[in-house]
Amino acid sequence: MIDYDLYLKKNENKTEKDAMLIREVVEKRVRMVYGDYCTDEQLNEIFDLACKNRTTGEAIGWVLENFNEDAKYEPPEEKFKILEGGVAEEMTLDEIAEKHGAKLKDLEVQLEMGKEVEKEHTNDPDIAERIAMDHLYEIPDYYTRLKKMEEEAEKEIK
Repeated sequence: MIDYDLYLKKNENKTEKDAMLIREVVEKRVRMVYGDYCTDEQLNEIFDLACKNRTTGEAIGWVLENFNEDAKYEPPEEKFKILEGGVAEEMTLDEIAEKHGAKLKDLEVQLEMGKEVEKEHTNDPDIAERIAMDHLYEIPDYYTRLKKMEEEAEKEIK
């Protein structure tokens, strides 16, 4: 949920009605692009970016321009701020393999599996890869385990 009091303190020339309108546009457009995988904290960050040094109309225009079906594929740099801080940020696959004592080739296979799996969360291949890298940082055979777990669950359901 967007913190209106903080917003109004930062944007003295705007009203609560302005804040509610911008928030509604942010929530609808961002959820259209990212689905339910965008947290309230990320929505707040996008809301702040939209309002930064912009009038209400400019803020809404910024959201509409940057969060649309086309923007999924080539998002502007500001949009990636919502993904900062992943555990594998700025690490290479070589470094992740070394961390786990795993073979690079095995991690390459896992990464390709992961990019496909993470497409269920995003249409942006860069974001899918970043999500997959974070999972591999934590568990080097994450996608093999995930596949096995899903296959076992399917057998139980049948």
